[in-house]
Amino acid sequence: MPSNLKADAERDILSGFKSAITASASISTTEQEKNELFTKYTEDLLHNNPYKPPKGCPINNLPNELLAYIFEIGAYPVEEEEDDELDYLTGSEVESDDDDDSLNDSVPTKQHELPEGVQLKDLPDADANDASGEWVDEDEEEDGSCCSGSGSSSSSSSYDDSEQFFQILVSHVCKHWREVALSSPGLWATVSFSEGRPFARSIAFLERLQGHPLNIDIDCQRARLVEPTHDGSGSDSDSDSAPEEQPFYSQEDIVTMMVLLVPHVSRWRSFQLLTSDYAHMHTALTALSKCPSAPLLETLQLYHYDDADEAEEFEPKELSQSFRILDGDAPKLSVMALWGVHIDWDSPGLFAHLTDIELAYHAKDVRPSWDHFITVLKSSPALETVTLCQAGPGGEPSSWSTDTVELPSIKNLMMRYQEPAYIVALMKRLAFINVNTLTLDYDTDDYSDFVKQLVEPIPGGRKSLLSQLERLKIAGMPTEHKAIDLLYAELQNCKNLNLNLRDLDPVWFDKLRTVPEGGDQLPVPRLDTLVTMGVDGDQLKDMVAVRERAGMPLKKVYVAEGDQLDDEAETWLKERVEVEYFEPSDSEEDDENPFDGYDDLEDGMIIELD
Repeated sequence: MPSNLKADAERDILSGFKSAITASASISTTEQEKNELFTKYTEDLLHNNPYKPPKGCPINNLPNELLAYIFEIGAYPVEEEEDDELDYLTGSEVESDDDDDSLNDSVPTKQHELPEGVQLKDLPDADANDASGEWVDEDEEEDGSCCSGSGSSSSSSSYDDSEQFFQILVSHVCKHWREVALSSPGLWATVSFSEGRPFARSIAFLERLQGHPLNIDIDCQRARLVEPTHDGSGSDSDSDSAPEEQPFYSQEDIVTMMVLLVPHVSRWRSFQLLTSDYAHMHTALTALSKCPSAPLLETLQLYHYDDADEAEEFEPKELSQSFRILDGDAPKLSVMALWGVHIDWDSPGLFAHLTDIELAYHAKDVRPSWDHFITVLKSSPALETVTLCQAGPGGEPSSWSTDTVELPSIKNLMMRYQEPAYIVALMKRLAFINVNTLTLDYDTDDYSDFVKQLVEPIPGGRKSLLSQLERLKIAGMPTEHKAIDLLYAELQNCKNLNLNLRDLDPVWFDKLRTVPEGGDQLPVPRLDTLVTMGVDGDQLKDMVAVRERAGMPLKKVYVAEGDQLDDEAETWLKERVEVEYFEPSDSEEDDENPFDGYDDLEDGMIIELD
């Protein structure tokens, strides 16, 4: 009930109640006794009033700092920590769904900080459909304690309260909660611009930061449905036309976002931009190239999704410029992902403190030179995770240095979609002496020579890369059957094996339960965890039984959700091993989309069995 109607109703009830008491009281009753009687009956009547705080309401006694902490947990829930094995299986990347386009709160009361000479009135206007562009946030009548009623009732019922941002909801409960929320900058630390033009909500969030580090998460892949224009003929085909999808953001919108964000670059903690239109990315890169250093930036993720196959030259040519972003310096940057996005690779200051880098889908003419590529990998002594997906050094392998490059810090390596000759040449030069987790994903050609390269000792070493692995995932890799034997023979220390049998030759699975020709035991002797896709219950039962008889028992089996076991197989397996289902990543479910969920099993979701 709106606060004004609620107050009127309550006032009318109490007024009538007081009149009734006065009329029924005896003539000898004093005015003080009447008031005491009224107070008593009023308290009894309103005892269960949801708009009044109960006596001794514990939350009213919480220190503001603790209440603010509760608000932050509600706004940004802390993910439950999982052990390394489950991280490898399910991953920790969670995309935010801040796609609520209908939230309303108030336009900031003061001019937002913009570059010198630029004012809000100079920014692109909202479309006609954006109405006033105001973010209605009524706080003039807020008072009372946490349970004293809505301190801010929206004048519009055009949105569902359940879809609001949590921090907005708590700021609308009462005056006290609002004061706590507005004085807690961490609540407003993520800006997505998901409300659309003129971005009043995001501007308000930026103002409420009060110097707090800022997280930026912009998804330009969204689309808006627009009714098709008709020619006025009134034909049936016109009337039956479905709404058309148009980009949610225009080029002007990206300019506006960057104009609003750049003044805060010294407080950026994370910056993520996703788009399928490189013009949007180019606009953002242009702005980033004019930014000074980002001293607090920890995560930089730029994703350009394109369906094109590996290209010799970047398209569109006119947007191929390589920008030196953030003045080439981000002293706290630890995580970087560049999907289909290239920068000025001669920026060692951007790579000096990385722990995780992902390079993906780069046309050959915009890849880093060999020297710059090695600088990327060697600049940070803390670099542990490297992902190369249709990416790597530019130029022909014959032009690369033949010197061995030792990379001792790297522990997790993921390689996908390179040509066989290219990846063989690369692995001949790079010595990953401490890699213990490897992911391989190749869908065409014959990679037998690559397997043979992996079986060879690491450049400058005595043992192969495969022999030091504890975890291996093979999502796809066409190869000769003999090469599979060679690969398995090297996995003497592998404990966790992940096979996508929806794309692999079934022999990859069969060889795990067969003693190789000339051998005396099953391959992968220390294997205790098997993760599979495309394997049925009977096959898993046989695998578990065979390896148990061989004295190499499995302890855990992870089954892809689409490969549901029947009751008999599930019961049999659970009596012998731990069994869990997991939800595969999108890319493993749908081969037509090579871009979604490419963080190997990290994108899966564990579904525990009862």
